[in-house]
Amino acid sequence: MTISMDEVITQVAHKNGHGLQPDDPLLFLVTIMNCIAEGYDAQNAGLVEKYGAYLEKYRQFHQEAALQWRNDAKNFASTVLNAALTSGRDAAVKLMAEGSTKILAMVKEELGREREAYLLAEKEEFQKLRRYLAWMVGATGVSLMGAVGMVVLL
Repeated sequence: MTISMDEVITQVAHKNGHGLQPDDPLLFLVTIMNCIAEGYDAQNAGLVEKYGAYLEKYRQFHQEAALQWRNDAKNFASTVLNAALTSGRDAAVKLMAEGSTKILAMVKEELGREREAYLLAEKEEFQKLRRYLAWMVGATGVSLMGAVGMVVLL
């Protein structure tokens, strides 16, 4: 970045209250500084391009790394979620198996009690029927004997 001589003369006159002559040594200094600045500008133009390329590579590298980290985090989260779901499913299956085993045992026990009660009731009914049949056979036998006895008497 260079400064024009007219600009330097105007700034000095404005700030200090006196002007500079074209042969003033300060203007030589400004010329020297302008030459140095132009040399630096020329050198820096190449550096800006060089470091701009480095910065672009650096940006691309970090963008790719961030993308890789994002994908790794997604895969890890997916793995953890699948493990949790599998574990939950396995625990649910185990609980259902245990619960169904307990329910089956309770049903068998209840059916056993019901079967015992049914068999006991059937046995009592059978014994009542047997006594009734025995009574009927006995009554029929008495009646038959009475009828035979009457026939014999006649």
